[in-house]
Amino acid sequence: MPPYLRSQKALTRSELLTHQQALRAGPVNTTGLPALPTELLVEIVSYLPTIPVPATYAQNAAVFPGTCLERMRIMRALSQMCRSLRAVFLPLSWERIEACTIDRIDKMRRRPRAGLARSWERILATELVRQLEIVTIRDPSLASYVKIVNVILTTFSCETVVPELVRCLALFPNLHTVQFLGTSGPSRALDAFKGHTYPTVRTLVLPAFLSAIVRSFPRVTRIHSVWGPSQYVASQLCVGYCTDIEEWYGFEKIDYRLDILFDRKPVIDHLIEKLAKTRIMTLDTTNVSLSVDIINKLIKLPTLHQIELAIPFSKLEHIPPRVTMLIDAAKSVLRKPLSLNKQTMDRVLVLRFTDAVETVIARPLQPHTGSCATQLGALASS
Repeated sequence: MPPYLRSQKALTRSELLTHQQALRAGPVNTTGLPALPTELLVEIVSYLPTIPVPATYAQNAAVFPGTCLERMRIMRALSQMCRSLRAVFLPLSWERIEACTIDRIDKMRRRPRAGLARSWERILATELVRQLEIVTIRDPSLASYVKIVNVILTTFSCETVVPELVRCLALFPNLHTVQFLGTSGPSRALDAFKGHTYPTVRTLVLPAFLSAIVRSFPRVTRIHSVWGPSQYVASQLCVGYCTDIEEWYGFEKIDYRLDILFDRKPVIDHLIEKLAKTRIMTLDTTNVSLSVDIINKLIKLPTLHQIELAIPFSKLEHIPPRVTMLIDAAKSVLRKPLSLNKQTMDRVLVLRFTDAVETVIARPLQPHTGSCATQLGALASS
């Protein structure tokens, strides 16, 4: 039987109301740090270390260090100093639900005995449930502050932890980013996501083993596939679960010729068809399946605004002919004529060399509005 993870120290409703009334009754501090403008206070705490989105360099066996907890701890301490600071830092201190950091990592990397969970898995699972309990049970008013969820799903007590997470995600009305970290996890517990959707989420980061939960986030506009064969995530996108995607990353190494749906149609054709709102496309020139023909197919994307090419050479090195051809093909796609009802907007080609990043402005051609004789006649009549 999984352990009971909820804290037994929850305040009663009367105690909570008494505590909140005591905070409101005190005088407002208008000197010192609280006297600074809100914008300046927010700018100061923005320099504290935090977990990036996407955190593409994290590993399941080496979770984030405790330094990433400093920002949360400092803001929660400031929110308890006075009413002025509480109004600023209470929403900021609970805008992230994060269970992917441990203070003392070195002692958590020991191999567990057969059948036993790692100690860091127990710590992360307990921390996740603790935070979810605070914002949904102890003080439900905090749920509206949650905007980002960063978690490492572990096998420890996953039969109870994952369903609890699934339940709580629906209680966050302003949630816009969900990031699942790790290279492996409780795949058997992911059935808890079936039948649940989270339409407010716009950014989704997930590893390959969680590809099945893509359908629970139908309104995402930005998706990152990390740590594993991205064709599993691509197969979910090809079916059409997320048709609002504008940016998709982590698919640079996929075989664009792969027949994922077994219908004799390459994956690139499915992605272009289902993800017609794509604005930013990332490609890697080291991918042997990437060719001029593949890039030319991107001209079918009506809203494509930017192409990013990863080039495994220094900017000062000689660029092989194949890479040069791919760059020229990308420029040609971005210079496609605009529709008559589209406003003129420059498109961007980003070349990511090993030692530099170069941005090339690709100005689209103007649409053809008629023959030269017709245009000259119109000018003459005017």
